[in-house]
Amino acid sequence: MEQPVKGAGRVTRLALLTAIALTIFMVEAQIPALTTVPGVKLGLANIVTVYVMFSMGPGDALLVLSGRVFVGAVFGGERMSRLYSAAGGCRSWCGLSLR
Repeated sequence: MEQPVKGAGRVTRLALLTAIALTIFMVEAQIPALTTVPGVKLGLANIVTVYVMFSMGPGDALLVLSGRVFVGAVFGGERMSRLYSAAGGCRSWCGLSLR
């Protein structure tokens, strides 16, 4: 297990991981829908949430998740994407928190 990162290093690491999650989210938004059900996606950006959960803890994972959902909604421009993304991310986070 890694040593806990504190201070500016922690903030920098969280910002980079949020940027990675946001990039994956935006690339995934460009992939055509696999089903006819609106809002269904693979949820690949949750991979970053899983990584942060196991490497930095649940609080930091929630910060990365919240940042990705908020900034993704701003960049994506779709109102419902924020709700679907938040619901899927929170479900992923809650499931991982039970470990």
